[in-house]
Amino acid sequence: MAKNEEKELFTEYDITTSARDFSLSNIVDLIDSGQIEIPLFQREYVWKDKDASKLIDSLILNLPIPEVFLFMDEQDSKLKVVDGQQRLMSVYFYIKQRFPKDDMARTSMHNLVNYQTTLLQNAIQNEKLFKLFRLTFDEDYQSKYEKKLFSELPEDLQMKLKLRRSIRAQVLRQNKPDDGGSAMFEVFNRLNTTSRPLNAQEVRASLFYCDFYVMMQKLNGNSLWRQLQGKESTALRGKDIEHILTAFAFLENVDMYNGKKKQFLNKYSQASKKFDAPKIKKLETLFVDFLNAYVEVYKQNLPQNKFSILEFETIFTILCEDAYKNNGDIIVDINKIKALLSDTTFKSCVSKDTSTVANVERKLDIARKILL
Repeated sequence: MAKNEEKELFTEYDITTSARDFSLSNIVDLIDSGQIEIPLFQREYVWKDKDASKLIDSLILNLPIPEVFLFMDEQDSKLKVVDGQQRLMSVYFYIKQRFPKDDMARTSMHNLVNYQTTLLQNAIQNEKLFKLFRLTFDEDYQSKYEKKLFSELPEDLQMKLKLRRSIRAQVLRQNKPDDGGSAMFEVFNRLNTTSRPLNAQEVRASLFYCDFYVMMQKLNGNSLWRQLQGKESTALRGKDIEHILTAFAFLENVDMYNGKKKQFLNKYSQASKKFDAPKIKKLETLFVDFLNAYVEVYKQNLPQNKFSILEFETIFTILCEDAYKNNGDIIVDINKIKALLSDTTFKSCVSKDTSTVANVERKLDIARKILL
């Protein structure tokens, strides 16, 4: 840490905590109505059907279930899930008798839960993404409810599960400081870093969650961005978001890059919490405009080239500099891009020691000379 760099002071919170028991019926209704919300910083639903079945079996047997943590958002009165997404969504899926088939279903559901919760109940009927949820257990565990849908359970058990079984939730309200609910992210980060490892981007999404991150999540679903990467589904655990974040960080703050990419992206993410709406919109429009120009020439002229995020970040940074600073046009010249991608020094910079300051500066210099 530099001598003139101040240490971040920890904030003492004034938080009100209340315990509430939600029946399984309550949980389903609250998710369907959007009153229980899965925030953007939460990872995708990752449990397998055996994991979810084990939870349902515990509820059938009336065994205790670990409590969940919800944060009461004073602005919209919604209950945002801080810890317990896997448990809550497992209950939802079993009552609804549907379960995600694969990672594409998980990312699709993640986006719906974050932005359009009320559409989730329709989306889970998509046969390409969701299957019937029958209880599935390991071979060494015997249950008379093996392979049973919720509707195939005895009627009295169905009623018990929906109305008499419950999951306890600790509902948090932040009284002070008045900073938009930073305690929610602090609790999330501490709960998760002590129980399961989060990757760097997942930690960023929890600590620096803001409108800028919501915008990047939207961009990550852009059809041109997905086409460029050659896959319809978004990557689990925020990897695609990190690519978009890196492109923006280099565009704005490349002079501040010190060879420590994680630290570089953390600082930019922290600064993004203060981005106002016009700036966020400007960055979003810039990215989409670049995609419109870049994808067309890339797909038509470089179909044999496998998409490289390092090449993309460099080209984006150089070709968008003037457009971002001076509202200039984004001009994508395929012949110049071909010349750049065939340059032996540039290819070396994006293939080894890619995060060093020297290599980053060298590849940007080469790109600037060839592309502009």
